[in-house]
Amino acid sequence: MPSSPMSSSSRLAARLRTVLLVLLGLSLAPLAVAQLPTPEQDRAALTQFLTKRFPGVPVADWPQEGALLAPITTAIPLSASSATNVADVIAIGRKRWERALPSGRRLASCFAGHIRSLAASYPQFDATAGRVVTLESAINHCLTANGDRLLDPSLFEMQAMVAYLRSAGQGQRLSVSVPPAGLPAYASAKDRYTARRGPHNFACASCHVQHAGAVMGNEGLSPLIGHALSWPRVEPGGSLRSLQLQFARCFERMGVVSPQVGADLMDELEYFVSFHSSGQRIGEVVPAR
Repeated sequence: MPSSPMSSSSRLAARLRTVLLVLLGLSLAPLAVAQLPTPEQDRAALTQFLTKRFPGVPVADWPQEGALLAPITTAIPLSASSATNVADVIAIGRKRWERALPSGRRLASCFAGHIRSLAASYPQFDATAGRVVTLESAINHCLTANGDRLLDPSLFEMQAMVAYLRSAGQGQRLSVSVPPAGLPAYASAKDRYTARRGPHNFACASCHVQHAGAVMGNEGLSPLIGHALSWPRVEPGGSLRSLQLQFARCFERMGVVSPQVGADLMDELEYFVSFHSSGQRIGEVVPAR
């Protein structure tokens, strides 16, 4: 007996999965490692695909095509762990960054180069440690090395410092590379980013590659290229949402359990997303919507 015809929705889902796998260099059949595209080839393919989604729009303007940015129109109550606006966040972060540590040193002493270029060089792969180092984990390493306490990377105190450093680096080009030692971390994140999971059969790339620029609910879907440029974001109420907290939110929407912020997989995802924004200019710290 002939098989029943595939429904139009099933055909569409199958087609989208095939496009996604081909686009990001995967195959429906296993490939030898030597056959996998390089991260640079992945980015070239993504650029070509997204250029068709945003015809006539310069790459630098792609993040705005996700309609994620909005001006602050109302005051936000001030509390011990929040701020009234972006300027307050940056001022609080600067004060914390410049505070003397128990050793007498300051955080800047742990980092080479000018403060303007600092945020643009993270995340990076540390071949000696064998893992991805985010800006938050580098700050924590400096804190503990100088007798201070470890900070939760998702909480306001840490993210205010990140906001200050990102603000200082606004306009600098993000510079994230994948050395040979970093390829396994990149591949791990790429697999997670492209794999469909959960009851809705979504992948991260479903929204940020295939449907980039569309609107889901009241939020725009920013494209993968440029997605890492304007974090953290100021939430209503004054808390700060980091890129990894955004990952956690997306996992929840997909109906899957999110790794903890600061876990290896979350650091690798930030590394993957940041690589695909490398070469673009860091944006301003903006209010979330």
